[in-house]
Amino acid sequence: MEFYNFAVSSMKLKSIWFKDENVNVYKQMGKEEGLNLYLQLFRFRIHQGDFNQHIFRTSLLELQQFTRINKRGVLSLRELKGMLLQMEKIGVIKIRSQNIEHMIGNEMLIIEAIDVPHLERINDKDEVIDESFYIPVKFEFIDYMYDVLTFTAKEVAFFVLLSMYGMRKGNAVINMKINNMKTRLGTRNEKITNMLVEFNKYGLLYTHVIREGKKTKFEHYMCKSVEGIEKFKSESKKYREKFIQRYENR
Repeated sequence: MEFYNFAVSSMKLKSIWFKDENVNVYKQMGKEEGLNLYLQLFRFRIHQGDFNQHIFRTSLLELQQFTRINKRGVLSLRELKGMLLQMEKIGVIKIRSQNIEHMIGNEMLIIEAIDVPHLERINDKDEVIDESFYIPVKFEFIDYMYDVLTFTAKEVAFFVLLSMYGMRKGNAVINMKINNMKTRLGTRNEKITNMLVEFNKYGLLYTHVIREGKKTKFEHYMCKSVEGIEKFKSESKKYREKFIQRYENR
């Protein structure tokens, strides 16, 4: 499957997709299934000079195999078409091929991402030049979470949300409350807590539990590279174990 490696090492999403509302772009595009589909398009990105433009050349059958909705299977072609059309409807992508509704699977499919942060190349780095607060997405983590940890699209979506703050430069801290995370993703508090426990177990992040009088504060710090996970796990062991024990003993 090396032919289908991600065409770029990273990309950026608009943070407004996860706006703290009952209805946001993330939910309109199909929540974790829609976000995963969008991310998987970057396996089929056509290399070109303009790094603000993302054009993908694929087919429904090629794309289908990466639509991991859970550990049991993928989207049907009918579901895949419906999700792509919904993403076009809300302005996330533009389907450049004609009559996708009538495609049987192997026809060429051209798609363009149209709701992206505007970047300029400054000192050999992509810098956002508009006012959009963006989310850095590192594709090495997407592969690692699916292929090594066998996580589902739910965990990947949560990791992407946390990256809004946790993947920034320096010792970036995430202090977003669980209720806020739950609202943005449209899930339950219990699911958020369970995913935080799993992320701590596998060293994707560590959670610092801080007691302030009768209140408890949580600060989350993300690992910044797959290569550095083992070192990160070792250095954060006492924090991770404390957080894990807090919930596993209940």
